[in-house]
Amino acid sequence: MKFVFIFLFIVSCGQLGTSQKYKRRNLSEYYIGSGVIQYFLPNLPKWANFSTSGKCSRSESTRYFDYSKLRQSFKLSYEQAVQFQYMFNQDSEELKKSVKLDYLLFKDEEQVFFDTSDKVQAGIKAFRAPKYKRVHLIWVDKYLSENKSLASLKNSKILNEGHPVVISFCKSFFELKSLLRKNGLTEENIRIIPSEMFSPFVSTGQKSHSFVLEVNKFFRPDQELILFLPKGEPRPYEINGKFKLQYF
Repeated sequence: MKFVFIFLFIVSCGQLGTSQKYKRRNLSEYYIGSGVIQYFLPNLPKWANFSTSGKCSRSESTRYFDYSKLRQSFKLSYEQAVQFQYMFNQDSEELKKSVKLDYLLFKDEEQVFFDTSDKVQAGIKAFRAPKYKRVHLIWVDKYLSENKSLASLKNSKILNEGHPVVISFCKSFFELKSLLRKNGLTEENIRIIPSEMFSPFVSTGQKSHSFVLEVNKFFRPDQELILFLPKGEPRPYEINGKFKLQYF
């Protein structure tokens, strides 16, 4: 019996010592909200947060939504669901920066969710499509991966002969905005389609086998869309829709 007692004492002490290595998480992180968690897809692990077509990795983690559930519950169109995801991520990032945190507590995410829902229902959009007849969609990931400067596009026909819209599979809104500023392109009225607008869901509500965006859903039928790709680059399957191809 003495041996059993000594053994149990040693095991208990060992477990106590081990448990002291771990800090108790803030109880506010276990906030039980109104069930909005059902609309989120699981976070991508950092090692899988990349784009094969763009040959790039994402430095920021996007919160992706289950468009099927989101659209059914809130009666949203595909375009509204994309705007929802885009706006939610944009507002979440701004909030994280304001409170100087790398992540939001569950209750804060829930508040951003409902604020975003109100904005979408009110017709507010994070991406505003240009009204010009001719629109130039400029995919820049491969261009940036080769360390080319966006400043080289300035005063080119790409920016001057159609309203420019920069597209990236890896760069967030804030990252693209910073790149445009650094390259002196802030006065060009360039619109942005960042990584937050892509999703594994298509407009029919079905899941795809890749992240996609159906670009025609954001433009008028009478607008001419031209997708500009780096020379020799095949059309990326992530950009879905009807448009002409040109190379730069």
